[in-house]
Amino acid sequence: MHARANESAVSEVIGVILIVALTVIMAAIIAAYAFGWIQTVPLARTVVITADQPGANVMYLTYRGGPDHASLESLTIRWPDGTTQQTITSPKIGEVYNAINGAGAKNITAGRDRVVVTGHFKGNVDQVVLDTWV
Repeated sequence: MHARANESAVSEVIGVILIVALTVIMAAIIAAYAFGWIQTVPLARTVVITADQPGANVMYLTYRGGPDHASLESLTIRWPDGTTQQTITSPKIGEVYNAINGAGAKNITAGRDRVVVTGHFKGNVDQVVLDTWV
């Protein structure tokens, strides 16, 4: 029966250890944010561009807009040859951009052609908005 009186101090010590551990963990998390060791992930921007290749020598891209249309400043299209780039400033919804072999883009074939479009948004944010094979 006397052992019961000694056991009550054990739970108090464990409680103090847990509180100290929680305080140290919280201090570490706050310090990590304060010193820049933890960075927030930037939000993805959403705009829609569709690609179509109706013939062996031509490709069309259509800008469809999207929730982040207002913050979009420009689009950069890298056509299938990988070196020809086209930059469109202030794109408008419904605009169509095309590439025809020998007229601004090369290597458009009847097979699969890769086209990559990068959007430049306000706040100096660049993001790939389309990367597809047509």
